[in-house]
Amino acid sequence: KGFAVAPVHRPPARRDSTRLDAATITRREGSAYAKPRAFCALCLSTPRRRLSSALCRLGMSSRCRLLATLTCAAIGASAESVPTIDASCVGCPLRSLADYEVESKDGVLEITLVVGVARLVTPNTTFLTRVYNGSFGGPRLSLQTGDYVNLTLINTLLDVDNTGTFNTPRTLNSTNLHVHGLHVSGMPPGDSILVDVPPGGGSYKYQYFIPEDHLPGHHWYHPHHHGATAVQNSGGMYGSIEINDPEFTQPGEIEALPIEYLEILNMPFKGGFDLESTQAQYNKDLLHTKPPFNDREHLLVNGGSYPTITIEKNQWYRFRIGYFSTYHNLWSVIKDAQAWMPGSSGACEWRLMAHDGNYLDQRPRKFGLLPLTQASREEIVLRCTEVGSFSWESIKFGATDIYG
Repeated sequence: KGFAVAPVHRPPARRDSTRLDAATITRREGSAYAKPRAFCALCLSTPRRRLSSALCRLGMSSRCRLLATLTCAAIGASAESVPTIDASCVGCPLRSLADYEVESKDGVLEITLVVGVARLVTPNTTFLTRVYNGSFGGPRLSLQTGDYVNLTLINTLLDVDNTGTFNTPRTLNSTNLHVHGLHVSGMPPGDSILVDVPPGGGSYKYQYFIPEDHLPGHHWYHPHHHGATAVQNSGGMYGSIEINDPEFTQPGEIEALPIEYLEILNMPFKGGFDLESTQAQYNKDLLHTKPPFNDREHLLVNGGSYPTITIEKNQWYRFRIGYFSTYHNLWSVIKDAQAWMPGSSGACEWRLMAHDGNYLDQRPRKFGLLPLTQASREEIVLRCTEVGSFSWESIKFGATDIYG
């Protein structure tokens, strides 16, 4: 939600030296799991560090989170064994997703996603929700054109399901997977939304082929089981996919910019679609807030509550943004800091590179309001030319009051 811009003068950095990486890892007292929290001095500039071994010890690395999840993620496990995701800090530094990447090797990507339960701790409440591999946001799948993907989906949710009627919330613990935006086969074992992976240990092995002529871009995966999609996705089941093409390059000044991912989830709790009341009709163990949560929604960015992004004055940054939500749209601005806004200082500007995984023919392109619509992906470059703190927030379209 916030930007802190500091005047820092240093020699030109290497491409991999400007990412804000985790400098320390904390573990929540008494919990089985804790997110790494990214701490940095203003405009931290150190070579990128790989924290795989440390993350493994916390059950966090995309390659080893699975082991911890398999043993304790089922809702039938004791409360102490359920992973805890700490999103209680408001305004903490944005958590980098650099270590959530899983890359294909020799033209093949092998990955297992385990659907389980985690305890989410927010600034105002705590509740259990469904996630992939014990994490808010599953591993990011990094693929090349021409790759094959072997993805095993395992459903460890408790085998307690409701039947319901068609086009109503039903079978909330049954699931499947949809690779949103990919041009792949929709027939089993490919991207079929008719696959049923039942709770209690059900599994399915998806197989995808990424065509040689697939366009590069940012896509995502999420459940698409009819009757359960919105509850599962809005509750925390989502992940990024990036398609790379070695023959596709950006202009040199853009190619040199490191990429930061922003994964945004809007969890609705009041008005219209309501996660808690919808779930409570069938199984009150999940999405039951303690103490009761009375706000309309809770917004998470990279699994954190209203984080702060620290950037350097006059330097461009490149962001791939996924609005991985099935709830309302966000109309976002950098408040009082963009030249097109009346009375603005004009301290910050952004330009559009791509929309929904498709690069613009002419890019980067100037624009004003940044709409984040359901399931959308945007790629932008951004800079601020003045030192200060700025608020990146959403407003109602055509109004000035804060919307989310």
